[in-house]
Amino acid sequence: QYKPKELRMRPVPVSAPSMPREPYKPIPEPDVPDMPHHPPNWRNYPYSERLTRERVAVIMDGIEPDFLSDDETSLLMWVVSQNESAIAFEDSERGTFKPEYFPDYTMEVVPHTPWQERTIPIPLAIRGEVEELLKKQIESGNLEPTYSSYRSSLFVVKKPKG
Repeated sequence: QYKPKELRMRPVPVSAPSMPREPYKPIPEPDVPDMPHHPPNWRNYPYSERLTRERVAVIMDGIEPDFLSDDETSLLMWVVSQNESAIAFEDSERGTFKPEYFPDYTMEVVPHTPWQERTIPIPLAIRGEVEELLKKQIESGNLEPTYSSYRSSLFVVKKPKG
């Protein structure tokens, strides 16, 4: 699409000021428990708040019959139970990187007037569904509201299978 000369945007040929950055801290290695030679039978697994009977069934249903022996399945269940906080069955259970090891990144920019672009309209037929998805993403911490002069355009495409 043709733009008149006065509407064209050109990059500014200047170097951005160097901002002080927080150095990354090394992540301490956790204590790894010794693997048991004879783990408790997986059928007698003591369920927890996170690994419920239904969720363990989902994990076990993903294993093909006769792929693992009973002892291997018990060992798998023991390893899963030792690391249950690393498994998320819902978005609300997902974790994030610790800011002490991964500080927020600040983009360096040259002082300028932010430009504005028209947003892509979301079809009315799916607007409610899109709003619900966005609310879920904000509640789970995957997205956060912005107070910046800029915004990310949202391009919504409905997949054939929903």
